[in-house]
Amino acid sequence: MDKGKQRAPLKSRVSSKAGAQAKSQAPFIGMICAVHALCVGSHSNAWAQQERLEVRSSSLQAEAASLTGFGSPLQKLPFAITNIDTEALKSFGLQALSDVLRSDPAVSDAYNTLGYPENFAIRGFLIDPRLNYRRDGMPVNGHAPVAFENKASVLVLKGASGMFAGSSSPGGMVDFVLKRPGSEAIRSAVLSLSERGTRYAAADLSERFGSSGALGVRLNLATETRRPMAERAPGDRQFLSALIDWKMPGGGLLTWDVERHLYSQISVPGASLLDGRSLPTVLPRRNLNDQSWSAPFESQETASTLRWSQSLGSDWVLRAASSFQALRTNDRIAFPDGCSSGAEYLYPGFCANGDADLYDYRSLNERRLSRANELRLEGQKTFAGAKHQMAVAFKKTRLGEQLEPSQAYNWVGVTNYFASVMLDANPLADSLNSNRLLSTREFSVQDRVQWSGPWVVWAGLRNTLIEARSARSDGQRATAFEQRFSSPFLALSYETGGFQHAYLSYAEGVETDVVPNRPTIYRNAAQLLPPQRSKQWEASLRKLWSDAPGIQAQIALTAFHMERPSAADVSMDTIGEGPALERVGGANLARHQGLELQASLKTPSLGMFQFAAQRSQAKLVDALNPNQVASPVLNVAPWSAHLMHRWPLAQPDWQWQNRVYAIGRKPVLLSTESPGDVGLALPARWQWDSALTWQQSLPKLRLRWTLAVNNLLDRADWREAPTQYWGGTYLFPVQARSLRLAVQAHW
Repeated sequence: MDKGKQRAPLKSRVSSKAGAQAKSQAPFIGMICAVHALCVGSHSNAWAQQERLEVRSSSLQAEAASLTGFGSPLQKLPFAITNIDTEALKSFGLQALSDVLRSDPAVSDAYNTLGYPENFAIRGFLIDPRLNYRRDGMPVNGHAPVAFENKASVLVLKGASGMFAGSSSPGGMVDFVLKRPGSEAIRSAVLSLSERGTRYAAADLSERFGSSGALGVRLNLATETRRPMAERAPGDRQFLSALIDWKMPGGGLLTWDVERHLYSQISVPGASLLDGRSLPTVLPRRNLNDQSWSAPFESQETASTLRWSQSLGSDWVLRAASSFQALRTNDRIAFPDGCSSGAEYLYPGFCANGDADLYDYRSLNERRLSRANELRLEGQKTFAGAKHQMAVAFKKTRLGEQLEPSQAYNWVGVTNYFASVMLDANPLADSLNSNRLLSTREFSVQDRVQWSGPWVVWAGLRNTLIEARSARSDGQRATAFEQRFSSPFLALSYETGGFQHAYLSYAEGVETDVVPNRPTIYRNAAQLLPPQRSKQWEASLRKLWSDAPGIQAQIALTAFHMERPSAADVSMDTIGEGPALERVGGANLARHQGLELQASLKTPSLGMFQFAAQRSQAKLVDALNPNQVASPVLNVAPWSAHLMHRWPLAQPDWQWQNRVYAIGRKPVLLSTESPGDVGLALPARWQWDSALTWQQSLPKLRLRWTLAVNNLLDRADWREAPTQYWGGTYLFPVQARSLRLAVQAHW
């Protein structure tokens, strides 16, 4: 067997590079979009002209309520929630979810590259693509490229999310808020061209019908030919979505949405440490997936939701929702990993001269299906001298992942980071895959209690029953478990009419874990571990100023303290060839704590400033291995900041937009000589993006021209260096400077 086949899995999906178990997936149930209904029964002139061309959602607070269950304004909720307006960022060209989420310093990259679904860490904790993403409050799988044409905004809920998601990563949640038909018709189209030949066209159309506008329709469509700054990484995509709402007689509201996204892109793999210990030269345009047989990553996504709400008198509302998302992907890449051409085999890393083993990876026809149904009763009632805003809900979710019986992951030779070597393909699919199914039943209650004074109590409890099973495609290594747990939330807030808001909250999050069914490796194979319960304390102070005409300012300061237990493997004394490891639940304890600042200022003459920053500490405070105690969490910077400025120039039709973000040093390797210290880190970095817009008025037509430059100074930096659970560390660069020209028409 080749040396290159004796290592741990590729990109969290291949559990043995020799062709052993892939990340488990579960049975697919076919696309059901066509039968979904059957399945559920005063400012300056510059500001004024800018607002005319920006298409926004009019029901953001309602969608925030679908995520948290509380109907209060975002600024008065006892949660750290960031609302990122996608329209405000489109001048810079939204190519990926990371372009949006970098606006929040609490969010960091976690294996993000061109041509592959992105994932993130929030407050230093990696979020789960299966459990921590929402689409208008309903669960979706994050293993798909995101289209922003029909997204009004992105909500980032930071912190323990057990109250809202049952079992999930404690870092937080990401919710995509959809555009909806407004009270006025919308006719908008965009054309753009980037310097290397990326061509993009999109349309946004909205209309209401009927004498009272009871029926509303919103359509979004786009097509794009992608030619990114990375070498030999072409791609294309097409997108179509529709959202229809009907204001029913009797006070009911029926809403149905559907979207279809086709995506194809050559993936750009990460580099590795030279000799396993030093950073290579940053080559921002380098693509090691440049073989003659390299094929694109392909994704086909269909998602739909049907919602109904009905008023029950003046104080109560009954809501029901049913959603599904079907994903089908072909994951293909020439993947560089490890070094077998040196004097000794090296992993992780590349050889000192840049040599790297290359693998032909092909996992075709991956299917992922997410279905969810929710019934919620919410309302308000006054008793015991207090006003209660209550909600009771039941949600059922089913997440299935199924792969073909086998995949290809074959060593094909040695290439080089600095100069590629052309090699022959080996597409033989002889590595068995695994399938996975997870379902949850969640019952939740919550209440907002306010007396006559400024104090408010928020309380909630979610009880979750989770069932999961997985098995290899040959039926071996099967695991199954069932577990029930509850996750509480409690907060005390202080509110005044002067728009001051402060709160102190406590929340928990729960994660489940089962030992892999590998009896030759684990003494406790297939054993269900106790629920791993994260705990969080959070305090925040917010204030709004609007004393002078046309001037508004807002500031929010949040402090958080989070502790998360996790399982760890411990070596056991064995006799003969018995199992050598035992997995111990809650063996390690990570503590993440810090401060978050968000501030904004809007003036008629200086424009709008938006600033956000985070200072945090993330480290292990308890571990089975004493040398790991006090060690920092890898790939998490101790500080980050983001500044965005929209400035109306002397002429009222011109506007200059800039955004600057900076990130501190990210640990890559721990020191081998001084436990708890950092041995290697990515240098601190910063980036400046700039866009100039001009609005032109024509008869019956308004145009907005945009000239944008991303990475204006063309800085070459390493952006992130995630270390995967099998030990592989991968380096991803900041994208090279790119120029973009766009025109948006509104009529």
